[in-house]
Amino acid sequence: MEYFESEYPFVSIIVVVLNMENTIYGCLSSLVSLSYPKERYEIVVVDGGSTDQTLTICREFGLRCVVEKKRGRGLARNVGIKSSKGEIVAFIDADCTAPRDWLSVHVASYSDSAVGAVTGAVANPYLSSSSKPAILMHYENFAEFDESLKRRYIYHAPTCNTSFRRSVLELVGFFDECLDAYEDFVLSKRITNAGYRILFKPDAKVVHFGITPEMSTHSYMARERMMGAAHFGAQTVNRFIFGRLPMNRYLVLPFVPLIVLSRATRELWKLLRVRRVATDIFAVPYLLLGSVMWGLSYARASRFPGKKTCE
Repeated sequence: MEYFESEYPFVSIIVVVLNMENTIYGCLSSLVSLSYPKERYEIVVVDGGSTDQTLTICREFGLRCVVEKKRGRGLARNVGIKSSKGEIVAFIDADCTAPRDWLSVHVASYSDSAVGAVTGAVANPYLSSSSKPAILMHYENFAEFDESLKRRYIYHAPTCNTSFRRSVLELVGFFDECLDAYEDFVLSKRITNAGYRILFKPDAKVVHFGITPEMSTHSYMARERMMGAAHFGAQTVNRFIFGRLPMNRYLVLPFVPLIVLSRATRELWKLLRVRRVATDIFAVPYLLLGSVMWGLSYARASRFPGKKTCE
């Protein structure tokens, strides 16, 4: 277990970006305005080969910009880690903004040497005016990180708002570069398996603008299909990360109805946990249909598995 020598350990903030010209300015503006001592943190932008004005905007801030055209979130995050020098490595998405005390709250949480990672709340400013699919998508992704929830230890650190001890990353290994989704789940599992805790602090909040309020039903279903396949892919890297779904292609198909029901039940429970109006009738058909898309995509991925390990 490790204590930092300085009251203000040096922190590297990593922003992974690809064609995000509409949100990257707001993100970086918030990061350069943090209350944490300016000489004690750096911002590293990893660009995946943007074809819009994203890279131009980043360079206007005078920040270090690393271009890595090989695609994959796990790969891009590792490029950022290797290009940085902080004792703490923090991640925020390019479609998020952070309040001035965001980094200070993260760093203060490492006073407990058993804490290997810290994550915070994820708020959506559009919820009151969002479409039904957009509301569901937000809570499917971030219900467990709602600002109404209390400080607690959790098992998953979402990289839209998470920091890590560098020493812990070096101990357990970086992100799996073969994954373009759920890479944070796999890394979180390795951290907790190593005996470290992941702390959720609701006041370490970011505001997330990535789920557009007018999200259509078609977009919602497409996202569910993508995540079903990604879930199977993550289990090929660490089959115990979720610990409950079959992977043998001959077993998956007959279990599809149970997989769909399990998915729908879990998502509805997450919604109920944070929304008093979660029993709105609209939630049930959307969740069921989305879960069907998710389950069928998972089953299809089991029949046509891709690359299973990072080489």
